Amino acid sequence: MNNPIFSELLLSPQELHDIGCVAVESAALELLLNHFTWRILKLDNDDGRLLTASTMLDKKLDLLHDLVRSRMTSDEKRNKLADIVSLIKEQIVNRNTIIHGFWNETGESEGEMVATKILRKSDRTISASKIRETAEKMHNLTQDFAVAVGEIAYHDEWQRELSRQFHEASHTDYPKK
Repeated sequence: MNNPIFSELLLSPQELHDIGCVAVESAALELLLNHFTWRILKLDNDDGRLLTASTMLDKKLDLLHDLVRSRMTSDEKRNKLADIVSLIKEQIVNRNTIIHGFWNETGESEGEMVATKILRKSDRTISASKIRETAEKMHNLTQDFAVAVGEIAYHDEWQRELSRQFHEASHTDYPKK
C-alpha cells in the first residue's frame, strides 16, 4: 500500500479535485491567451512560443488586452473587455494562492483549510470553500474573454460567428459532481 502524500494528509479528495480544476481552467486560459496573441501578431507557433514561453499568466493577459484594446473602435466594447480582464485578474490571484499557497488548518471555523501565500508586503489567504468557485469563475470568464477578443483576432464574419457558437456551446453552468 502506498503511503499518503502530504497533500492527501491535509486536503480532502474533493478539495484536491477542485485544485486540479483550477489548474486545468487556468491552463485553458493560458492556451487561449497564447493563441489570440499569436494570431493578432501574425506569429507562427514557433515564434509565438518564443514570445510567450517565459511570460507569466497575468502579463500574457495584459499584453493581449493592450493588443486588442488598441484595435477596438467601440468604447462600450473596450469597457466591457476591461471589466472582464479585471475579473480574470482577481481569479489569477486566487489561482496563484490556491496552487502555490501552503495549505493548513487555520480557518475561522474548526477544521477549515486555508491556503496562505507568503508575499513581500503581506500574506494572502483563501479558504478551501472558494476553490470550486474560482475554477467556475475562471471557466466562465475565459469563455467571455474568448468572445470579446475573437472579434478582433478573427476579422472575417464566419470566424466571429464560430466564436459566438463556441461561446454559446461552452458557456453553461460548470458541471457539478
